[in-house]
Amino acid sequence: MLVYTIAYIVSYILSRISFNKVSGIVLIFAAIYIYRKRYKESSNLLDLPGIYGLGFVAAQGIACFKLSYLQINGHRLHGSAFISHIFVPI
Repeated sequence: MLVYTIAYIVSYILSRISFNKVSGIVLIFAAIYIYRKRYKESSNLLDLPGIYGLGFVAAQGIACFKLSYLQINGHRLHGSAFISHIFVPI
């Protein structure tokens, strides 16, 4: 719990100074650390508290990336426009 608290505080500070990607990476690494610690304690690959922690904290980290603000050439891309931009050459 201490690892999550420290990572969350660091992530919050980083996001306040607009380092969103670094903020997300901090939380994702914390999620991986929490899962690995639970795995070593229980020796069970499907340790439910570990998987829950991995999913919950990693999802917070991914949310820190602010994927809703994807921009290419100054235009926002949403849904199918984003996918078509990736797969259809210009």
